[in-house]
Amino acid sequence: MFVESYFILIVLISLGIIISLYLILTRRSSKSLVCPTGYRCNDVVNTKWSKLFGKIHNDTLGIIFYIILSILMIYLSVGSLIIDLANIGYLLFSSSIFISFLAATYSLFLLGIQFFVIKKRCLYCIIMAIINLTILFLLYNLYFMFY
Repeated sequence: MFVESYFILIVLISLGIIISLYLILTRRSSKSLVCPTGYRCNDVVNTKWSKLFGKIHNDTLGIIFYIILSILMIYLSVGSLIIDLANIGYLLFSSSIFISFLAATYSLFLLGIQFFVIKKRCLYCIIMAIINLTILFLLYNLYFMFY
């Protein structure tokens, strides 16, 4: 179960990085997002809700989250081969769960904004929310598997 969950985590983090990079590069090039019929991605990512405190773009927050999480996961996997991570591992897992909880909560908040305030949908945003919730679920389960 550990290997499968860890592999899924790596895939989800990689997808998160890819989607975040796509959103950042598209925004910086002033191009429109390629979005399936029925979704209004450009309308959603160009609202006032696309920035935290009106300053930091959500896609930038996403890439920061996924990079930090990937560093923590690498350290947990490689570090455990080099040294005993009994106490540090607990702290790293707890930190991973905490930042994942923040990301998942913020994603759910933004989904609510899409559905009830903006009343337009962004497929990338929905996928990112699913990824963030799944990461939180997997980390939570892994945590209780070891601690």
